[in-house]
Formats: sequence, structure tokens, C-alpha cells
Amino acid sequence: MSHRTQRALQRQLKRECAHLQWLEQHLPQSAQLAQCRQRIRTLVAQCAATEGTKQKKRCTRNAFS
Repeated sequence: MSHRTQRALQRQLKRECAHLQWLEQHLPQSAQLAQCRQRIRTLVAQCAATEGTKQKKRCTRNAFS
């Protein structure tokens, strides 16, 4: 697994959240939607691992707001 910076993880998480919203509107109940949700969970976990528990709350809040 490559070591990614906190900022890079935040940018990717933001892009995935935008993509998630589009998928929910246009392709509900799709495999792509399920995969996107899994990628977001992975990014949130990576984000939390890089900064600890304080950052985990921020990442989770950003992911699903």
C-alpha cells in the first residue's frame, strides 16, 4: 500500500463523495454505487490512520455530509 499524505486523502475523499451523490441520483442499487461506498469507507479508515482518532471524526463528518 502506498503512503499517501493527509491532504491527498482528503482530496480523494471529496471526489468520491461527489461521485457517490451522482451515483445515488442516477444509478441507485448498482454495483458501482456499492463499490463507491466501499472506497469511501477505505479512505476514511486511511485518513484516520494517518492522523489518529481526532482526525477520524473530521474525515467521517466530511465523508457523509
